[in-house]
Amino acid sequence: MIQHMILIPFLITMSCSPSIGQSLDKLDDQHLIKLFNDLTILVEKKTDKLAIRVFEIGNEPGSAGQQSGEITHTIYIAVSEYDETPTQNVFVFGPIYRPKASLSTKTNNEPELKIEYGSYDSRQTVTFRISLDKIEIKK
Repeated sequence: MIQHMILIPFLITMSCSPSIGQSLDKLDDQHLIKLFNDLTILVEKKTDKLAIRVFEIGNEPGSAGQQSGEITHTIYIAVSEYDETPTQNVFVFGPIYRPKASLSTKTNNEPELKIEYGSYDSRQTVTFRISLDKIEIKK
C-alpha cells in the first residue's frame, strides 16, 4: 500500500513534465552567431508605451583606423510596444568610436537617446527622438 502511495505522485509528476518532442537546433547564420555572442547592452528604459534597449557590437579589429587596432562599434536600438503581439523594430547607427549612451524621458513621454562618441579630445554628441516606428535626430 505504501508503495502505491509513493508511485502515484511519481506518475502524476512524470505525466506533467515537458514533452521530449521539442527540438534544439544550432544556428549556422554567422551574422546572427556574432550578434548574439558579442552584443553588449548600453542602456535600457521602459516607458508607459515602449521598451527601449540600446546595444553595441564591436566591429573588426582596426576598424577605428588606428595602428593600435582599436575598434568602432555599431549601435542597435530595439524598440517594442507592450502587447500580446507587439510591434517591434530595430534601428542601426554607426560605426562610431567609443560610444556612451543615455536614455531620458521628457515630459511628453517621448524618449530621447543621447549618444556621445569619438576620441577623448574630440567627442561628439547626437540626440535621437524615439518612437515605435522611427528615430529622428534632434536638432
